[in-house]
Amino acid sequence: MSNKPYDKPKSGSSDGVTAQIVSVISVPATEPDRLGKFDTRVTYRVGTANYFTVTVPKEHPTAAEIEAAIKADYAQRKELLGRTIQL
Repeated sequence: MSNKPYDKPKSGSSDGVTAQIVSVISVPATEPDRLGKFDTRVTYRVGTANYFTVTVPKEHPTAAEIEAAIKADYAQRKELLGRTIQL
């Protein structure tokens, strides 16, 4: 991975946005059908201050499975990122 500044998320598209994985840990599963097993929790960074966590329901996921989970997670999040709401 390069140390260049991260691209700012673009509205409606994740093209050009990069994520850096900062942590991968094994945690006890919390889903009722996975009790007694372990999941993999991945923390990743987008930009300089946006940290997100995604859980992969597998003890030893491949790099491709982790990447797919991050892409799916970020695709959901980007729909709300940057929105301003009136309180």
